[in-house]
Formats: sequence, C-alpha cells, structure tokens
Amino acid sequence: VYLSADSKAYFEMNGGVISNGKASSGGGVYVDDGLFKMTGGEITGNTCGGWGGGVAVFESGSADCDSKFIMEGGKITDNTASNGGAVAVYENCEFEMNGGEISGNTGNSYSAGVFLSGAVFTMTEGAIKDNKSLYGGAVYVGDIDSNGVKSAFKMTGGEITGNGHIGTGDNGGGVTVASGAFTMDGGVIGGNSAHTASGGGVCVYDRFIFNGGEISNNSAINGGAIMAYGEDCYFEMNGGVISENSVSQNGAAIYVSQKPTVIINGGEIKNNKAVGQGAVYILEGSEVTMNGGVITGNTSTNGGGVNVLQGKFTLNNGKITENITTGSY
Repeated sequence: VYLSADSKAYFEMNGGVISNGKASSGGGVYVDDGLFKMTGGEITGNTCGGWGGGVAVFESGSADCDSKFIMEGGKITDNTASNGGAVAVYENCEFEMNGGEISGNTGNSYSAGVFLSGAVFTMTEGAIKDNKSLYGGAVYVGDIDSNGVKSAFKMTGGEITGNGHIGTGDNGGGVTVASGAFTMDGGVIGGNSAHTASGGGVCVYDRFIFNGGEISNNSAINGGAIMAYGEDCYFEMNGGVISENSVSQNGAAIYVSQKPTVIINGGEIKNNKAVGQGAVYILEGSEVTMNGGVITGNTSTNGGGVNVLQGKFTLNNGKITENITTGSY
C-alpha cells in the first residue's frame, strides 16, 4: 500500500492481512504523504533492502513532515529490512503507538522493531517484543535528518521485551539512543539481551531521562540494564526501578564509560547481579553524582553497590545499603 506524495492520503486498517510484499523501502505500507491508522489486522512477511520492512513513514521534499503512523491494534510481525525490520520513520515524521504488537521482525543492519532518523516516536501502550537485529536492538533512536533534526522517543507505557541480536551483534538489546533523546515515564523494558556486547536494556550515546517505569531482567556482557558511553552522553535517573538485571562482567545495572554525565536523583537500583564488579560501574575518568534514590540488594564479586575504577563517584544524598560482594572488597 502506497500513500503517494503531495496527496494528503488517508489509510485506515481495521482488519485483513498485508503480506509478502517486496520493495526498496516500505515492504508492506509506504507513507510518503498522509496518515496511516492501524486498529487491527496483520502486516507480515514483507521484505525490503532499505528501511521499513513492514511500514515506512516519510515525506519527500518537505522540512515540515505531515506523514504519520498511528498504531492502536493489530500486529506487525515477521518482516525484514536493512534498517527497521518492522517500522522506519524519517525526516521529522511521527509514529504513535497506543496498542498492538510489533514482534518477530528482523533488522539486517539497524533495529528490528522501530528505526528513527530525525523522527518522533511516542509509545503509550502495546508491545515491541522478540525482534532481532545486527545493531541497535528493538528501537533505534538515531541519525540526524537532512534538516539537522535529531530523533526523539517518549515512552509512557507498554513493553519492550525479549529483543536481542543476530550473531555477534552490537550494543543495546532493547533501545539504542545513538543521536537524539529518549524519555521514559512508564512502561517496561525487560528481558532483552546484548549477549555479546553492552547495554542489555538501553544503550545511551546521547540523552536518556528516566522518570518512571521499570528496566528489569535484561542481560549483557557489561551494563545489564544501561550503558552510558561517551562525552556526548547524558543520563539522568529521577525515578523508576532498575532491577534483576545481570552481566557476565561489570555493571549489572549501569555501566559508565568514556566520561558521560550521569546523575541519579531518585528511583531504585536493586537486586541486580554481576559476575564481575558493581551494580554501578564507573571507569575511564567518568563521574557519577547521586543526589537521591536507593542502591540496594545488588550482588557482585567486588563492589556490590558501586565500583569505581579510574573514575569519580559523588554521594550527596540517597542510600546505598545491603549490597553483597562475594569477593574480597
């Protein structure tokens, strides 16, 4: 299905199946100028060599994109693309997910679920689950569009669960914030895996504000829940829960590397487990400031709550209590 350029087209899908399509981009539905609303039905088995195996949202030749995809029900499943196995959104266009399911899709390069390039994604309900990509996890917040606009992802509900990588993969099993901002006010990011890399739940290179919700039961080599990496990275935790995440090396909850800005103002970091060191692991000249919140019940070989290696940790308020080390310190 193609919503053609300059037509302000409208397509509503309440049932039925769109399947086995092939295109350079937008294997199932291509929105070039218009609104696509999905309340039911299934988009499945579509493929493309570019972006948006199931749905692609774009508007050619315009700095102010009017194209939008609203998903309130139905399924987008078993689609394949290079970028955005299920959905790809470009050039300041919008995707709003209020229900439905995005599952079992494949991204041969970046993101099996939702790929953003200078676009806006809002998630209030629904599930993004069991998708696999080479890089970028289930949701990839990245790339600057042709007008210099960064991507933005706001999550107030729903779940991002059971996503991971093809083969060796790269950082970020659930969400990767490469260029843009991710704000999480609610919902669950759980059971995702970066099994050969870092950031099982969320991998942050740019900006992540965590106000509420749950990041739990994710796994990675380092940074079971979150990896904050690089001088351009800003991570702020004001609420929510980071729990039951695990790593085979360091930073069961948060892995802090290469001098990002990390501030903990509230919330709970609890019951995470590292085979190596620390629920919060700080290294390579990095700094973490804790103004509130609780770090409790975490287990590691050394530094059960916080482990600082070549970095700095400032505790102004909050509690670090009842953490366990199985090693010597």
